[in-house]
Amino acid sequence: MSSTGGVQMSAGSEASRRSARERKQAQHFGHSEPSVELEELIEATKPRKIASAVRKAGKRASGKPSLWVKLSLPAPTLREVPQLPLPWSPSAPEVKIENNCEAQAESSSRNLKKRSAALAANDDDDDNDDESDLFTPSSSRDQAPKRQRLQPSAPKPRAAPNAKSAVKYEDDHRPEPRGQPEVWAEMRQALCESLPYYQAYQSGAYTYGGYVYGFLLDNDNDERGYMDEKVIITRTGGGVKVNVETGQMEQMDDQSSTSTKVTVFSNNQRDMIPIMLIVGQNFCTFSKRGNTDSFTGAKNPHCPTLVPHRYNVLGTAHVTDTWSEKVNGKVVCRVRFEMIDLKEPSWWGIKGSPLPTHTPNFISKALVKTCTTCGILSKQISAAGWMCLNESCASFSRINGQYSQEAPAYNPAFISERNRWPAHIKAPLKVKPTPPTGTLSNSLMETSLASWKGMVCVDCGGCNSRTKWDDWKCGTEGCDFEISLPHTIFPVSAFAPDHAFEAEGHAIPFDKWEEPVVRTETKFHGYWRIATYELSPGNYVSHYIANQEINRQPGGADDTLIALQGAKMGMQRFALENSPGTRQSRSFN
Repeated sequence: MSSTGGVQMSAGSEASRRSARERKQAQHFGHSEPSVELEELIEATKPRKIASAVRKAGKRASGKPSLWVKLSLPAPTLREVPQLPLPWSPSAPEVKIENNCEAQAESSSRNLKKRSAALAANDDDDDNDDESDLFTPSSSRDQAPKRQRLQPSAPKPRAAPNAKSAVKYEDDHRPEPRGQPEVWAEMRQALCESLPYYQAYQSGAYTYGGYVYGFLLDNDNDERGYMDEKVIITRTGGGVKVNVETGQMEQMDDQSSTSTKVTVFSNNQRDMIPIMLIVGQNFCTFSKRGNTDSFTGAKNPHCPTLVPHRYNVLGTAHVTDTWSEKVNGKVVCRVRFEMIDLKEPSWWGIKGSPLPTHTPNFISKALVKTCTTCGILSKQISAAGWMCLNESCASFSRINGQYSQEAPAYNPAFISERNRWPAHIKAPLKVKPTPPTGTLSNSLMETSLASWKGMVCVDCGGCNSRTKWDDWKCGTEGCDFEISLPHTIFPVSAFAPDHAFEAEGHAIPFDKWEEPVVRTETKFHGYWRIATYELSPGNYVSHYIANQEINRQPGGADDTLIALQGAKMGMQRFALENSPGTRQSRSFN
């Protein structure tokens, strides 16, 4: 034991221990003793890519050949350890540490160039161990075998969002709407992140707790769908697959009125809970990715007008009827929506058409009859005649005892009937959500779920994902609405676990490792504790452990932590490639 606390060991005993350790590590990785010792330095970015410089030697227990490589690298030797400095005093040498906060804010490509230049400089410079360098980690090239240098690679380019444009069908001559939607979105992700009543990335109905909050009328190929200013009829989800013969989405399986996809609508009707309706754009969508052009058909052919955006919020509606019928030999479940506000004209109505009456007729109703087979009441929904709507009845979906070969038109009385909504029952959510400005005073706002969500622009009504770390910004061209997001600056002590302390002298190491990893040595340089580990033969890593004096230096770790929390580093969510429903990444980079 030396006066400085270092351990002196003989070269022979060290070599013996290293030889035994190498044999143990070789056995762990499935190798036997080498038949021929290879002396070759392998320059590679990953150990798995050195096969070209490897010779076969030995076999595993299973008889399969294995690989053995021995690098001609010197064994780690212990240098004379600098004497432990006295406690910090004003007379101690002043060390200037560069504040790297600005460098942290630079792009990853520039940082990569700096690191590459630093590596090249270290290879050319001699290792100068200055006794006054108490706070900066010293070079460890002569403390452990030289590590393999990783060759810098070019930064990976970010995925650019797909260029999209709306192309109208040549034969689509539907008229323009009389107004504009209060809330709209061009991307499905922005729609789901901004609206609390619709967060379904794949399905048409957004349900929770047995109720429907929002429903999207989109990509509906059902010939029995219907939509006007006040009434919407559509089928529920399920049973639709691609017809291998036609290549179209068709009803291939029976639906059931007892399915949860149907009962949720019945729950809304029973408990008088409104639903927010959204209609998809009925343009042909054109996408261009590289040299490939992609077209998709009309998203909602039942809408009476050409809506202006990809997703358009219609407003608040309620469920008036749910029923089952047989179409083309398959059982289909349907739901009828009716807008709650029957007096005000709907924005998607035909421009220049007569406005709805201010005195709706709540008396006229469609015919209701009792089935003579099952005794269940059914409403006449078809213009061709009355039929039983009980799917378990033998007379189900038969008009005058016969199945209809074609989809019959709806009964005009069924379409025109109106149902009064109680004025004292209010919808649980507004069509246009309130922007998150009221919660900005919360100290943890920037990391809360509410701040991760998007927002609806108060000026143009567009739904926007939060793509910037520092604020919400409306992405509509010509709209400059934004909401700044304050960030809380936490002190260093806020990140310390319970019962933790900062070492005033040398820190206590809490490293954990398991075989075949071996801690080869522990050294001290000023206030630094340096622990070196051998991960596998010839591969080492050193852990520099700081203490209170090092961390509290001007421009040190404590100052850097505070500066980084308040700095605007331009973090954002980037576009994802090959992602049909989600266009932005979930994390900020």
